[in-house]
Amino acid sequence: MKFSNSITVILTAASLLATCSSDKTTPAATQQAAQATTQKAAQAAASPASMAEAPKASATGASPVAMEKAPSELALDLSPSAPAGLKVTIGPKVIERGSPCLFTVTSAEALSALSGATMGKKVFFNPDQSRKTWYGLAGVALESRLGSQTITLKGSDAGGRPVTFSAQFEIEARKTNIRVPPEFTDPDDEERARIAREALLKRDVFKTLSTDALWNGSFLRPVDTGIRLTAAFAGTRRFNSGPAKTHRGADFGAPQGTPIKAINSGRVILARSLFYDGNMVTIDHGQGLLSLYLHLSKMNVKEGDTVSAGQTIGASGSTGRSSGPHLHLQVKWSGTDIDPLDLMALKLPSNLAKSN
Repeated sequence: MKFSNSITVILTAASLLATCSSDKTTPAATQQAAQATTQKAAQAAASPASMAEAPKASATGASPVAMEKAPSELALDLSPSAPAGLKVTIGPKVIERGSPCLFTVTSAEALSALSGATMGKKVFFNPDQSRKTWYGLAGVALESRLGSQTITLKGSDAGGRPVTFSAQFEIEARKTNIRVPPEFTDPDDEERARIAREALLKRDVFKTLSTDALWNGSFLRPVDTGIRLTAAFAGTRRFNSGPAKTHRGADFGAPQGTPIKAINSGRVILARSLFYDGNMVTIDHGQGLLSLYLHLSKMNVKEGDTVSAGQTIGASGSTGRSSGPHLHLQVKWSGTDIDPLDLMALKLPSNLAKSN
């Protein structure tokens, strides 16, 4: 039997990143909304036709799940053994470790049998009443090898003739997907102009190189020990499913209004409201070492102020590009981002000689 039309294989994550659709610092109400989205995604997996419909946005557009889109697809290369006319697609385009996956195989002609295998696991397929569409629910393990993976499909047509072919897809490391208002991923012309101005301002400020050490002793935690770290330095995340970005600081899950403390003594060189960073305070600790405190709801210091270690400089919030109240702490040394927690772990001297 010759296949007149194509067979299509679709790999889609029924709840890809549903548990990571908001930042780990997102308020409880937003987390509940993300859980509701997970349940809806599972229902959509049971009815593949519904996957073509994107969830409707809320009236305010503030919900982190309002901007979810239907999974996109990517055409894959087939093995040389694939019969002519076959086509394989995979959706969404980004498959990450830990993703549940739905394989959908469709054919212009009925198939009498179909099974699959990927990453050493058998994939069970179930047909619809026409036997032209088959569904196989699978998953990607957290320990799966990154990079290219293969799915092999074996079946037979209505006349019993075998059909065997394979296709490759890519697995990436899991990345946190943070939902923020759309202007932070698609700014208008006025916002772009503001972003450009602020980038120049920060570039100049971050070049600050005081010759004297303004710090004294070990660096402190900016919040009480009861407030946990929610996002580590150098992790990877996306904003609204956009390009992957490296997290250049450390996030603490500080509730709205939590006092934020200077991690060491120094001089305030920036205290302003910025587009991406929200209310941000930058402290010069001397000799190229700076600390940045982002998304504050309130700033208690102004540029030029001298601060001591542990002094309250503001309160946590969710200003700028943020999905919920938290503190983003960033540390720079001569313009290079370094891990704030590693800096805090160093036992530093408090008996430095004062310069004349």
